[in-house]
Amino acid sequence: MKGKIAVWIVIGIMVLLSGSSFCFLPEEIAVQWNSEGVSGTAGPWIVGIFPLLGVAWHFLYTLPKRETDCCDIPYLMIPLLLLAVEGIIVSNALEIIRVEQIDKNGIQTASILLTGWLMALLSIRLPRPLALWYTRGGEWDKAPEFAGKLWFAMGLVLMLLAFFPDKSMLPALLLIAMAFFLPLLYGRLRNHKR
Repeated sequence: MKGKIAVWIVIGIMVLLSGSSFCFLPEEIAVQWNSEGVSGTAGPWIVGIFPLLGVAWHFLYTLPKRETDCCDIPYLMIPLLLLAVEGIIVSNALEIIRVEQIDKNGIQTASILLTGWLMALLSIRLPRPLALWYTRGGEWDKAPEFAGKLWFAMGLVLMLLAFFPDKSMLPALLLIAMAFFLPLLYGRLRNHKR
């Protein structure tokens, strides 16, 4: 119950942020950046999508579950991430912060750190659709357990990679791909041996 209340509070903050800033936003706002600067823009309506995504996440996550499952970390984390992205887009559009002026190495380090942190955090309890994906085709439940341990380890390795001088995204992407597909392969092999 507390998890549901927290998610609805975050969704309410997103509604307040988008509603109170909508009239002050310019006709085109930056929503995507790369090393050259702004690489994607959208109209001010884009800020209204974030509360809708939060509501959709809530219903998609809670429909097949029991009340007690709604306090796990992935359920709470996605709306907080949506709020952070909406806050960055609105703050940049209102010129409170200027994303283009932030150090590019700092952004890359922060994004790799955040990805590693999210993977380690998600490892505590894998989202139900992902856990079901790892066990499809068999009743063996060790694959999600293995996936949780692997995700935690890969998250820690990603966080360490963030501090290497070479900020290539290829190792990070390979680690993420391995974290997704190795548990699936592991579960299939274990089911095949049985």
